[in-house]
Amino acid sequence: MWCAIQPASAAFELGGGGAYSTALGGAFASSVQSVESIWFNPAPSARIGTSRVSSTHGTLWSGLEESPSIHSVNSAWVSKWGTLQVGYSTLRAQGWEENEVLLGGSRVLTPRVALGVQVQRNGWEAGRLGRNHWVGNIGVLYEAGWITKQAYVRFSGVWANIGSGLSSKGRRTGQRPRSVTLGMQVVGRGRVGSIDCRREDDRWEVRAGYESELRDGLMARLGARMYLANTVNRSGHAGLGYEWRNLRFDYAFSQSFDLGSFGAQHRFGIGYVW
Repeated sequence: MWCAIQPASAAFELGGGGAYSTALGGAFASSVQSVESIWFNPAPSARIGTSRVSSTHGTLWSGLEESPSIHSVNSAWVSKWGTLQVGYSTLRAQGWEENEVLLGGSRVLTPRVALGVQVQRNGWEAGRLGRNHWVGNIGVLYEAGWITKQAYVRFSGVWANIGSGLSSKGRRTGQRPRSVTLGMQVVGRGRVGSIDCRREDDRWEVRAGYESELRDGLMARLGARMYLANTVNRSGHAGLGYEWRNLRFDYAFSQSFDLGSFGAQHRFGIGYVW
């Protein structure tokens, strides 16, 4: 199953993030709307404004007899010195477990530029076998500002998996090579559109998402994701979000067009803002 999904990098492909980011296809490198952005870019949390914590739980590939489960906790604490980020994610299947832990910080450097850095530990266990390794991530967020009276634009860049020092050839199991992601977000009149493009070795991933406010804190979300490697994996995403006082509720539905027989994925999230 793991080889069918990502033949070049079997591990650490689905950790992190949550229901909000999944509904937008993972196009989250420029997002300041949710604490889940810490899994995609360490910089946007500098402009998140308020301290937040969220948790997501889900089932993957419901068509399988033993559906894997995924769980994550994400937090960002805002202080006068910057924003501290802590995240934990785990994926469990029969005889297999992945986990990711990250710790980082971000800070606004100028009115337009924010910078973030992280250290991240990735690990997997399968019976008596297992491996853990540490990498670093650096991200930047640039506020281009109001390009029209109705459209506000942000740009982002991420250099991830620093310290792995590995290429696609000879990579030890569970380790991923360095990657570069460029993103853009457009915000206006209760609508948000985002697109990210990530390159990892000779493999490309394109993520796009759209969010619109329906009424009174209820949000509708759509997303798409395409992974180009030795095989192509295209997926569609949809979800809803609702804000009630300091609480945030999110749901995401995902379906792969190329691995349809595996079934759909469902994620449910809850968050708190203070």
